[in-house]
Amino acid sequence: MKKSMNGLAVLIGLSLSLPVLADLKPFYTDEGVCSFKNSLGEVVVPAKNYLSCGEFSEGLTHIGVVRDHFDGTYNHYQGFIDRSGNTVIPTDHIVSESGAYGETDFRDFHNGLVAVFKSKPNAEGIYGYMNKQRELIVPYEYDSADDFKDGLAVVSKNRGLNDNPRSGVIDRTGRLVIPLKYESLWGYAEGMFIYGEKSHWGDDLIYGFLDKKGDVKVKAKWNDILPFSEGLATVNIGDWGFVDKSGNYAITPKYSDAYSFSEGLAFVRVGNEDDGKWGVINKQGNYIIAPQYDFIDPFSFSECCDSGTDDFAGAYKNGNAYVYDFMNKKKGKYGPIVRHTIDSKGNVIGKKLFADWNALYDHIWQTHNDNNS
Repeated sequence: MKKSMNGLAVLIGLSLSLPVLADLKPFYTDEGVCSFKNSLGEVVVPAKNYLSCGEFSEGLTHIGVVRDHFDGTYNHYQGFIDRSGNTVIPTDHIVSESGAYGETDFRDFHNGLVAVFKSKPNAEGIYGYMNKQRELIVPYEYDSADDFKDGLAVVSKNRGLNDNPRSGVIDRTGRLVIPLKYESLWGYAEGMFIYGEKSHWGDDLIYGFLDKKGDVKVKAKWNDILPFSEGLATVNIGDWGFVDKSGNYAITPKYSDAYSFSEGLAFVRVGNEDDGKWGVINKQGNYIIAPQYDFIDPFSFSECCDSGTDDFAGAYKNGNAYVYDFMNKKKGKYGPIVRHTIDSKGNVIGKKLFADWNALYDHIWQTHNDNNS
């Protein structure tokens, strides 16, 4: 017993002497290079020449660099480090610069694989997947490649060929589980993919759901759709409502806009974008908060939707959410904005006033930077 206790004391002493490696977060220096701090604010991975670094996933995170090729061109490359800052995979993997919204398409590991890119002359390039030993598990052959989730990833071919791409799903061996035949395939959640096909009355897509085997579980019929969340999906057929996994309406479409359920609650809007009001419903469709707030997502009125979000915008997290009111709304020009922090019963538990839209935007970004510094 004494020997065991002595061994335990040694282990405790060692753990206290080592830097805290859990919950490492990236932050950017004033010079624009990124580094990592732990939950105690200690710099664990010193700033080097990394222009990009991500959140840790499966023990690794990407680090990105840019290299000038001395002919007026440059490319981004990525590699991977562990939680001690050791380079596990060198920064010699080229990165596509035609990702969503045109940003550099840095990737991280999911389900043991990461999507890797190979450029092609006079073409956008192709994707494959490699493991942590840098073995190419899935050959370079896809025009787009999503991250793996539950052992599956959406891939596509034929992008650029008469704007007629076809998407399908592969497993971790590269085997096609769902054939490359869908014009749109995305939004995997709770065992279901969203698929899109052209409607019989025109070129616009309508949407439904496939299961993991590719079987149609809910036939496409909606104009717009969001992935399943807490057993319900938000769908639009002129108005927004909610369906279950059999495609039956759990909440009849009657809202001008709606967000997915989180913590048993969902934000819905009654009225148009300019004058409508947002409230909160439960899964029975009953109002927890009657429509009364001007907006919920601070980026829904800007073109910077991919550049950050307010922590609780459009969703409940840990029992709280943010909602917003314009104090002086005149002919589309907004003055002061008040942000209410509300709980799951609709009680206002905090308020913060912003001078205008720009002040709110700056606050969100400063909060983001503070949380990652």
